[in-house]
Amino acid sequence: MPHQQAHRIAIAGLGGPDLQSQALGVSMPHDAQGLWKLDLDLWNSGKAELVPQVYTAQATHAEPGHEAVHGPAEIGHWMSVLHTAFPDFKVEFTRTVTEGNQFVLCWTCHGTHKGEFLGIAPTGKHVDLQGVTVGRTSHGHIHEERLYYDRLGFLEQVGAVPALAHIQPESVMR
Repeated sequence: MPHQQAHRIAIAGLGGPDLQSQALGVSMPHDAQGLWKLDLDLWNSGKAELVPQVYTAQATHAEPGHEAVHGPAEIGHWMSVLHTAFPDFKVEFTRTVTEGNQFVLCWTCHGTHKGEFLGIAPTGKHVDLQGVTVGRTSHGHIHEERLYYDRLGFLEQVGAVPALAHIQPESVMR
């Protein structure tokens, strides 16, 4: 990485030390780090009244399996749907990368499927997911975010689809 660009990139792992950040000699700007803390508080608590503190009035939240939601009211409703289906839902950012107003959040989340979700009846099964959110901010708030995760793996974990049989390497080679 060219030296002149290194100062523009901020890398941090919330919840613990980030050796890569220290090795690069960069850290996340204070305002971005505060935004990620608010974002975690919002999604972990399920308190829709916190949405305007995190998202712009025109924000877009998109992820696999459903239409994008727009603005604080729709994002708050989506969060409510998620917390109703997974009342013990928790997310942790394992890494955050910010450059200008662009960001990438690597995350792990988990919860127990105790309510209907996307037409799937409650199964009582525990779900663990890892994913990435890519987006941009505007005036210290999230303006756009797109989540990427293994949707098939999620559906297998809640029991909505049967788990795929593991393919043995020798069966592929025949």
